[in-house]
Amino acid sequence: DKERTKIAELSASLRQQLKEHGFETNDSDSPIVPLFSHTEEATLALSNSLKEHGIFAIAIRPPTVPQGSCRLRLTVTAAHTEEDINNLIQALQNAPL
Repeated sequence: DKERTKIAELSASLRQQLKEHGFETNDSDSPIVPLFSHTEEATLALSNSLKEHGIFAIAIRPPTVPQGSCRLRLTVTAAHTEEDINNLIQALQNAPL
């Protein structure tokens, strides 16, 4: 239960911070957080930029999702910390969009 609570809190924190910085997510409470970037090019560029910062974020593109709804799949685990979330936000702010 402790780990589930931690994951839920970190997921909520990530969604909130993403929204505060103008990023589009959805409103679910899952530990899988989509970060919509809409075009394949933007999604791949963002994924590659995060990879350079040691952050693995899978680019989800058609045909897996409909055209125009490309996104990164961010997954929060019990091994993550609030510092990890902050580092992700910082890397996203510095990424080419």
